[in-house]
Amino acid sequence: MRMRLRAGIVLAPLLLLAVACTSGSPARWHVFVLPHHAGVIYHDASGWVIRVPAGWHVLPFRSSTDGASAAGVQLSNIKLPAPTVVPSFPIQTNGKVLPTRGISLIIATDNDPKLCRPPTGQMSCQRSYATLPLPRPYTIRWSVASQPNPTGPLFSDLWFESGHHTYIATIKIGAKVFNDSHLAVLAKILASLRFGRT
Repeated sequence: MRMRLRAGIVLAPLLLLAVACTSGSPARWHVFVLPHHAGVIYHDASGWVIRVPAGWHVLPFRSSTDGASAAGVQLSNIKLPAPTVVPSFPIQTNGKVLPTRGISLIIATDNDPKLCRPPTGQMSCQRSYATLPLPRPYTIRWSVASQPNPTGPLFSDLWFESGHHTYIATIKIGAKVFNDSHLAVLAKILASLRFGRT
């Protein structure tokens, strides 16, 4: 009985968020709370699932502006506002609100026609789409942006595909938590990504 009460407390704000994200239509994403405080399983509306560690925040979002739109989920070790589309840039957490101990991972669709995506033949673009299981973050497959501010967050992104659908994963990680242990947490989350409802 105690576990059910705790699960209800965790899910209540998420259910309210689902109503807000779908503008009154039935929520198509959901989370399953794992027992023993082991985190949650997030089920996205587009048919994929991912395991999220205990204490992390799950924030589904949808954003559009000037002909560009993105939809997906932001996972973070601290509470953050929803990401918003900035044309010509991959969907990502706002670096101005991410503290030095913050970590965010976004998995989403991003249809901005100005984005560099595979396979375009441009040297600056990712050569081909990654497939599951996704590689460890900040390895050779991931694109890593130059960092003009050494104390600011480090950004990385990876395009991947499943079937005929393409997605982007973007990571921002604060300077104080860019280390092997936190990268291992991200790697474990990414490795849990699966398509299907099971």
